[in-house]
Order: sequence, then structure tokens, then C-alpha cells
Amino acid sequence: LRSLSPLAPLLLSPDPSASSSEYDVVVVGSGIGGLCAAAMSSLYGYRTAVFESHSAPGGCAHGFVAKARGVDGEFRFDTGPSFFSGLNPDIAPKASNPLRTVLDAVGERVECARYETFGLKLPEGDFVHAAGFGREGGALEEAAGPGATGQWGRLMEKMEPLEAAVAAMPTVALRFDAGAVLTAGQVLPNFAKT
Repeated sequence: LRSLSPLAPLLLSPDPSASSSEYDVVVVGSGIGGLCAAAMSSLYGYRTAVFESHSAPGGCAHGFVAKARGVDGEFRFDTGPSFFSGLNPDIAPKASNPLRTVLDAVGERVECARYETFGLKLPEGDFVHAAGFGREGGALEEAAGPGATGQWGRLMEKMEPLEAAVAAMPTVALRFDAGAVLTAGQVLPNFAKT
């Protein structure tokens, strides 16, 4: 996607010769939600325009670069979330990840840095989050004590039905037009079982 000038539309259309003054769908705001809605609308054949008042698309999911006097190099800052899980195109996707589902549907890849660990700054202190977060001896137990591991395990068990329901109805199947019969209809039997 190209950068948007203030209030200038970005036309997404399956037909490159489409007029830039007539749209089937108009999306106001080029945050993650707006761009996903526009990408999927265009994928389904609608002439779609995205309008953005900021100088750059992305909403909270963009950043900026700054330099400091007397310091070599640049500093990069995120204006919003800086940790997105499940977007790496080299790892099999989960159907429950809506952003990854949209990226795959429109054939876009996102450059990803793989995190094995990351820091947590909590009132209880500084901790390192790793794969064993909720396991005995992990960061959760270190931060909240030995009872936290059991609480975490019980929470994960209670979440299993919700996880199954989300996995049974992939986000790409959710549409609000007549096409929903085709996309959601295929997975309704699995969803009904949950």
C-alpha cells in the first residue's frame, strides 16, 4: 500500500481500470482494522477506497525514527503495539489469528523478528518471559508465587472450549454479505459441535 496524503483516497479494486470516483465500499481510517476491512472488501470484488487524515497509514501500528544530538544512529519508536503474535509467514498459521488470516488471503507477507524471550516490567519486579511462562519455575511463578502456576493451568483449561469455538469458525469465514453462505456455511457443522 502506498502512503496516503491527508484525506486522499487509496483505491483498492480488483479492476485496475475502475473509476477513482465511484466506490462500493468506503473505509474511513487506515488502522489495522480499516486496512483489513478494505483488503477483504477488495478481495471479494468490491471497489474500495480508504480515507486517512494522518500522513501515514497504519493507525497505532506505525512508528517513527528520531535522532538525538551527540548520539550516532537512529532510534525507532512504535506509536502503538510493538508485539504481534502469529504473523510470521514461515510458521503455520492458526485460523484464529484474524490479521494473519487477512494477510494470507490477500497474499501479503510481513517481515517478522522471532522472539524467544522478552522482558516484563511489573510492580513485582523485572522478569524474562520465555516459553515456560506458566510452568513450574517460570516467570509467572517467580512474579506471583507457587500458587500462580496452578491458577494459570486452571485458566488455560477453562479457555479450551473458547479456543475450540474460535478455531471452528475462522475469521476469514466471517462476512456480512451474501457470500457468508459460502464462507461460513462450510464451517458451521464444526462450529455447531462446540
